[in-house]
This record gives sequence, structure tokens and C-alpha cells, in this order.
Amino acid sequence: MGLLKKGCITCLITLACISCNSTKQTAMSIKDQDLLNLTIKNSVLAYSTDPQLAEAEAQLQMQVPKNLQQALTFYKQQYKSVGVHDYESLQKIGFKILQEAIFQEDVEAQLLSLYGVDLAKHPKLMPVLEQALDSPYNLVQMTAIQTLSKLPDDKANKLLIKGCSSPFLDVALTTTYILAERRHPEVFGLLESLMSKAPPECTEFFPALLALIDNNQATAKLRKLMSHPNERVRSASIIAAAGSRRTELLSDIRALSKQHNIYLQEACAFALGELHDEASIPTLEQIANSPSESASLAALNALRKLGFESSTAKIEKNAQDGNLFAIGLLNNCSCDTDILVSLAAQNQNRNVALNATLALLQKKDLRCLPQIISLLKTSDPNIVISEFPSAATTLTAKKIAYKTSARTQENFALEQASFALRQKILSDCTELPEQAFLKVAKAIVEADQNDLIPAVINHLIVMKTSNAKELLKEWQQKVGSPYVRAWSNLALLKLSEPGPWKEDVLKWIKKRKYHRLVRLKDFAQMHKKKLINPFEINPMETSQLLLESYLAIAQTQDSEGIEVILDSLANNELKNRYAIAGVLILASQ
Repeated sequence: MGLLKKGCITCLITLACISCNSTKQTAMSIKDQDLLNLTIKNSVLAYSTDPQLAEAEAQLQMQVPKNLQQALTFYKQQYKSVGVHDYESLQKIGFKILQEAIFQEDVEAQLLSLYGVDLAKHPKLMPVLEQALDSPYNLVQMTAIQTLSKLPDDKANKLLIKGCSSPFLDVALTTTYILAERRHPEVFGLLESLMSKAPPECTEFFPALLALIDNNQATAKLRKLMSHPNERVRSASIIAAAGSRRTELLSDIRALSKQHNIYLQEACAFALGELHDEASIPTLEQIANSPSESASLAALNALRKLGFESSTAKIEKNAQDGNLFAIGLLNNCSCDTDILVSLAAQNQNRNVALNATLALLQKKDLRCLPQIISLLKTSDPNIVISEFPSAATTLTAKKIAYKTSARTQENFALEQASFALRQKILSDCTELPEQAFLKVAKAIVEADQNDLIPAVINHLIVMKTSNAKELLKEWQQKVGSPYVRAWSNLALLKLSEPGPWKEDVLKWIKKRKYHRLVRLKDFAQMHKKKLINPFEINPMETSQLLLESYLAIAQTQDSEGIEVILDSLANNELKNRYAIAGVLILASQ
């Protein structure tokens, strides 16, 4: 047995995994067993210089293990014999697990298989993604498309083209958008075909896609949509043309700017400013006097871009009057920041204070820190931050919203959007001086704001400064905060700091190897109200931290880490295997 070569082990492990994901182990047919026996025999003969010995060893391997446990046991025996890991065999174990999962009828198994594929990021897993595109489940197809979007190569592009013909409109739209971003040569034909099949209410989404395609056909189509009967489609076409710098459409935009429709006025004002059209200054001055606040502001901002500094004073006046869009425009204006400081201190209008605080943050004015820290620390779970657009969507502002405790799709969407905005605010804080960001980070940790702690830790890892490392070491000893301690320990491992960090991470993984890694739940379950208890780590938090720990160990690619991954694969629940299989493939690359 010890004389088996690497290629033979690889073959045997691959065959051993044939039914590793089945909940019911079915016996192989005689024909299949004979085929496997012949494959094993040929593999051994190919890797042995002694035909008689090879024949004997082939006979010993006629009984192929029929489940994952047996396959792993067999691999461990071979590893003990040769003393080194066979990375090719390890990858094939992972491949087999993920390949078989995608053929199951269970939608959760299919999604978890794709999650493993995303973790592994291995080109040999393309067949799994291709099979996912044939799934009858919308979410499975969409997940496959999102994974393919991270793989910019010809094989991925071929599968994305297949995704354009999906029966699910959202999948086809998303796929076409990805191909348009990649400037794929076939994308215009695919988009034209999709436009002919899509319902009329989807037409306003197409101008943004056409703007990404740089050819005469796309420009002609965009020009045609500018005369569409629906005002939202016309506005979207104007904005898309401006965003892609289609100066050849400037005459069309000038003509449309003469209309008195508020959507078109705002869109045209934005476009004329983006395209720096000095010939349209008189038109912009007229729109600046429009009764529509958003159209007027768009025109004032366009005039500012064209060098009319007097427009800034008018935007400031609108901001002082409490116009949230005007406050947002001050981000890019050379304005008196004392105005924003005064607005940020308002108590009577929380939305004015919110937008002024965020404008100060964009200007890197440290006077915003107290309010920023308050925004990031959520004391009331029913208060969320939401974003809303102007009539033609050229302007945006933030507002405080209140959700009910009911488990509805709307409330779940509000929570997710608010969390994303808070993460963006935290990310913007990294542009401040180091000590200012560390102050924000300490405030979040001291408040046990667990939803943001992973992001805080990751920002400190990216900083790599001595102060960041010292803070992580301090938190690694933080009493009463196991979540902070565990994340800090993991960060110190990733930073390759001297210390027992890897051993601690391995111990942490071993204690939780039966914990569910990925929890796919519907929105009603995912946003259940929970009380923050700093002395415990809730199941969702444990899952995220555990997965990150596995990935960190995988990236070290040492024998001890691989053994822990294999042990988890052998002893974990069925649906955990898919994510761990992805980790195993990553560790053996």
C-alpha cells in the first residue's frame, strides 16, 4: 500500500467520493463496479514500474469506498504512509462533493454547493456553474451568475451568454449588464433580443445598459429611447447618455431641455452639466428658476460645474433652508463648512443633521466625529437609515426611517439597506487621519456593536500600522467580549504577528466543528429581533467568524490546518460539507 504513487491515490480518492453526498447509499451496478475496477487497475499499472506488484495492489483496491467517511479514512491512511499531503487528491474530494450537490433537487443544497464554488474559485468547477444555470430555481441561477461575474475569463463569458437566455427576467438582465460592463462583442445583440421580450415596465432599465456599449448601434438605440412616450424612460436615457459622455447626443438633450416636464428638466440639467455644454447656459439659468426644487438644484449644480461660483451661494441657501438634496450637493462645493457644522448640530430636524454630518465626513472634517459615532452605534433596532432619490434620480439624500417590528419583506429590505449604509459610513471613516478612525473603532467595540465588528477588524488588518496591531492585541484580551477576542485573534493570524494566534484559531475551530457554517433563511427568520449580549456569540455571528477562520487556515496551507479541515469535513453535518469542500479546494491550490 505504501508504494501507491500520487496519481493512483488521486484516482482512488476521486472514485471513493462518487456517492459521498447521498443521504441514502445505493449499491453500484455490476457494470459500474467493473468499470471502476478497471479504471483503478489501469491507474495503478500506469504509475508502477513493477507490473506484478501493480497487479497485486490493484486487486487490493477492488473494494472502492462508497461514501465520504470511507474516502477520507482511506486518504488519511495514505497520508500517514507517505507523510505528505496530495493536493490533487484533496481537490478532487472537494470537486466531487460540490459537483454532486448541484444535481440534488434540494434548492438549499444547490445554493450551498455554489457557495462552496465561490469560496474555492477554481476553474475546474465551471461544470457546477453550468449545471446551476439549468436549475429550475431563480435564486440558484442568480447565484451562479454572481459567482461567474467574479471570474473574468472566456469560459465564464460563454456561460454568461447562456444566462442571457434564462427564463427569469432578473437573471437575464443581470447577466446582460455584466457582459455589457465587460464590453463583450456580442452584448448588443443579446440586449436587443432581451429588449424585444421584456415587458414595457422594464424599458427604463435598458438605457443604462446601452450606455455601457460603445458602438453606433447602441447610440442609435439610446437616441430612439429619448423620444419614448414614457417620461421615466426618456429621463433615464438622458442620464445614461451623459454618464457615458455621449456628446453626439448633445443636440437631442438640448432639444429636450426646452420641455417643461420636471423629470426632463432635472435630467437635462444634470446632463448639460456633465457634458460641460456652455452653449446651454441660458437654458440652465431658466431651469434654475423652476418651481421643482430638484430641477432647480440640478441646474444650479450644472452652472457651478461650468464655473458660475454664484450658484454655490444659492445651493448653500437651499441647504440652510433644510433642503436635503442641497446639503448633499455641498459635498463637492467649495463652501463654508461652518454652515454644515451648524446644520449637523440641529436637534429639531434629524434628517438635516444626518445629511450635514455625512457631508462633513466627505470633506474629512473631524468635527463630524461625535455624530458619526452616534450613527454607527444603534441603540434602537427599529430606527434605520435609508436613501431616497430625487424625481429624476440625479440627486440623493439620506433620512432616518422607522420600521415596525413586523417581519415583512419591506422591513427586511430596510434593515439590509441601513446596514449597507452604515458599513459605507465606516469605510469612509478610514479616509480620516489614523487616530480619528481608531477613535471610531474603539467606540464601536466598546458599544458591543457586533454587526460592525468584523468590518472594523478588517479595516485594521488593511491599515497594518503599529497602532492598529497594538489595538488588536489589546482587544484579544478583552474581558467579557468573546466575539471581539475571537476576531482580533484571527486578525493577528492574518497579519502574521508573532504569537500563538494560529493555535488559538485551530482550537476555536475544533470546538465548533459541528456548528452550521452557512445559514440560508428567508427574510422573516433572518431579521428576528435580538438583544445584544456581549458575553455570548449568537449562531449567525459564530457562522461568519467560523467561516473566516477556516479561510484563514486554508490560506496558510500547512499540514496541521489541512488536517483540521479534513476532520471537520468528516465529522460535520451534511450541509456544512459544501462550504468546507470549498475551503479544502482553496487550501490545496
